[in-house]
Amino acid sequence: MLVKRGGEIMMEIDESISWVSEGLKHISLAQQKPLFQVEMREKRGKDVPFRIEKVDELHQGEDSSYLIHKNTFAQMIYESFYNQGVTFNNLLPILIILDESQISGFYFPGFYTFDMNEERFEFVREMDHEVEEKVHSFLQANQIKSAVALGYAFVNIDEIVSWDDIVVEIQTAVQSFSQLIEIHGGLKETCLVPALVNNDEKPQPSDFFLAPIMITHWIQPQFPLN
Repeated sequence: MLVKRGGEIMMEIDESISWVSEGLKHISLAQQKPLFQVEMREKRGKDVPFRIEKVDELHQGEDSSYLIHKNTFAQMIYESFYNQGVTFNNLLPILIILDESQISGFYFPGFYTFDMNEERFEFVREMDHEVEEKVHSFLQANQIKSAVALGYAFVNIDEIVSWDDIVVEIQTAVQSFSQLIEIHGGLKETCLVPALVNNDEKPQPSDFFLAPIMITHWIQPQFPLN
């Protein structure tokens, strides 16, 4: 289940993707309703604007009361998904926020899409109590103390022709985001497939409780925030 942990690229990523692809096929066959549709919108008043520099540098000297600044997070997503020379046809970045106080400018927890053209995080939906319990159980089982994650949502599942293309997209985005986290400093990260199932068990549709988000990249401070 582990894709990447703490700065070391794990070669298990291909095996993990095979595991995920099997689960996705189960979801498609079972017509499992995903947590949300990637094109859906809820309350526009909860959108969060950001600013992208579109240069190869990250903000330093940020307010230490936050885990990360919203513009810095936006910059990382832009660099990882839109400035790699790779066209991402199967992946969409989704911001997962359990505690809105961890990122400057956010006032509501939930799921947010990344709108590069409008330069804003678009609020998709709240995290209901059942999903929140599953997320916390998942984090506890993997010994992760984080309230913020970048989710990698799979789109156009029915149109996927080659899973090799998805592997390339995931490896590109995960490695880039991990490198930017390392450059930022003061943070540590863990990338996992969010499913409530042990590695030696066959995944079922209901195990992928964050579908269409099939990979999560959790970040947390190396040291306690002020």
